[in-house]
Amino acid sequence: MMRDKNNSLPDKSNNRFPAISSNSLVARGLSDLGKPVAKTARQYSDAKKLYENKQYVEAFEFAQELALAGDTDAMNLLGVICRGGHGTEQNYADAVVWFLTAANLGLAKSQRNIGLMYLRGKGVEQNDAEAVKWYRLAAEQGDVEAQCKLGVMYYKGQGVEQDDEEAVKWYCMAAEQGYVTAQTILGAMYADGRCVEQDDEEAVKWFRLAAERGNATAQSILGRMYAKGRGVGQDDEEAVKWYRLAAEQGYVDAQYKLGYVYRWDHHGAEHDYDEMVKWYRLAAAQGHVGAMLSLGLWFVYEQGRNERDYAEAIKWLQIAAEKGNARAQDCMGDMYAKGRGVEQDDVEAVKWYRLAAEQGYDRAQYALALRYKNGLGVEKDDEEAERLLREVADHGDEDILCGIAQDYMPGWEEKGDIAEALKWYLLAAERGSYEAQFDLGQMYAEGKVVEQNFAEAMKWYHSVIDNKSDCSIYRFWAMVALARMHKKGRGVKQSNAEAEKWYQMVVDEGKEETFFLLGDSGTQGGVEQDDEEAVKWYRLAAEQGNAEAQTRLEQMLT
Repeated sequence: MMRDKNNSLPDKSNNRFPAISSNSLVARGLSDLGKPVAKTARQYSDAKKLYENKQYVEAFEFAQELALAGDTDAMNLLGVICRGGHGTEQNYADAVVWFLTAANLGLAKSQRNIGLMYLRGKGVEQNDAEAVKWYRLAAEQGDVEAQCKLGVMYYKGQGVEQDDEEAVKWYCMAAEQGYVTAQTILGAMYADGRCVEQDDEEAVKWFRLAAERGNATAQSILGRMYAKGRGVGQDDEEAVKWYRLAAEQGYVDAQYKLGYVYRWDHHGAEHDYDEMVKWYRLAAAQGHVGAMLSLGLWFVYEQGRNERDYAEAIKWLQIAAEKGNARAQDCMGDMYAKGRGVEQDDVEAVKWYRLAAEQGYDRAQYALALRYKNGLGVEKDDEEAERLLREVADHGDEDILCGIAQDYMPGWEEKGDIAEALKWYLLAAERGSYEAQFDLGQMYAEGKVVEQNFAEAMKWYHSVIDNKSDCSIYRFWAMVALARMHKKGRGVKQSNAEAEKWYQMVVDEGKEETFFLLGDSGTQGGVEQDDEEAVKWYRLAAEQGNAEAQTRLEQMLT
């Protein structure tokens, strides 16, 4: 403990101590600071244990006795008690006095604590530069929390000139001492290439160190690194393992991620809808809007169950919508428009569609345009309908554009509008919708709603195939379409060899689910699938363990 040359405690009248009210509990205690006190067998550890056991009044009394005898740890504990209002009235000014007293006597954790009080403006006037000063004093004594906080101040340029190199220096000092917060921050910096050269392996190193010591944030991010194979070999089981460890600690993003994994059969976890709902509910209970939306969508469009639960869907969708989620607002519009879980109400539907549309959500803009066009829940306004449709056409996602095109196609009892359908299909296809490109290929190959044109069909099929990033079923359907066209000589010279080339590409790139879907593929490239080809695809799927494909195969061969 630091003392002056006469080996006495600091003079409380000097300017290192702020003014405090005379009736303050601290004032009464500090009035005796430096006076002779009776020796005591009580130790700081006793006061700390009482505090940890939430015996705050006894802890305060013990700590005050020790503090008056010059114990700086006890002074710091008194500051913590006053700051938190534990067993006494919360009093930031008193906390500052105790922290500052111990800080001036050289106690690192009190220097860090008074830095935090200046940073937040609690009990003192907010002052970033003063916060940096105290953080630095504590950091130079090796206090890991202060080192990390000083790193933050340099990174943000808060109270000090912004300096990436200094930020990394202090983060490293804390991280190398095992401080998990600094380790996690360093991991994120290396993963994103912030302040340091991007390095996934270095990122994984720091995330793992923090994760193994139980840091939930690091565990969740490490799971994502394994899932994506960044800085480490791709490993679905490891990804789920780390997600689960973080989720079980209540880390909301990991809870949401686990729900997603069980919903979509990602990262080696089998479909488990009960587990999905469990983790989504836990994340939603913590305010995760994505989890709320996912629950709402599940209960509206749920699979694997016999009945939909619209009331439960409305519960989650409405909360997400009220928090500003555009997709949830659009879904609420649908629920009111169709009377699902609520009384049908066109005006209410328009309200929710408008909220989503004002955020630029293209599907809601289209729904709202139709309502203006038809006068549903709003006064008919062709000009506003046209304006909204232009917005969708100019900025809409390719999937919504494709959906609009499909709405215009003839139905069982509707004639449709082929010209409008083609217009929207072309917009969607030009923006990269594989589904739209495939549908255009089918339309031109079959010649049912447009004039048959094999060259045009092949052009669109190749558009789907040429994009190697697309692994959807449309890519494989397009390959099969080209194979059949070559096999039958539709728009090209008949060539079994060329047909076999395309079939082999499907076999090389496809998976069990792909082969099963191809077994049900029907007409592709204007050519109806024959039994021989169907058997081929079902057999490939069955050989990879698809039970339903095995059943279909047995039915066809008996």
